[in-house]
Amino acid sequence: MLFAEPNIELANASLVVIISSMFERTMLKYGERGYRFILLEAGFVSMNISLVCEALGLGSCMVGGYLDDELHRFLGIDGASEDVMNVMVIGGDNDRDKEHKL
Repeated sequence: MLFAEPNIELANASLVVIISSMFERTMLKYGERGYRFILLEAGFVSMNISLVCEALGLGSCMVGGYLDDELHRFLGIDGASEDVMNVMVIGGDNDRDKEHKL
């Protein structure tokens, strides 16, 4: 369903975060700007998760290689009224601090 190997070992991930959005609900409230707000909000949430992981010394990575239809079936969503906006993998030590000490 998710393709991240060889760079990310999904079997060793502590957590996979999947962010989805319900378009109709947002667009009823905000009109055509709703789609923009959905994309912005998904980005803000993902950025904050990445920052928290960094502060905790955990590795995190956003994954773009997934099969939409299979992931939709797994989540029980239709991909039209609700769709996946982002997938993040979290876990392991953040090795960058060890490699880039000042």
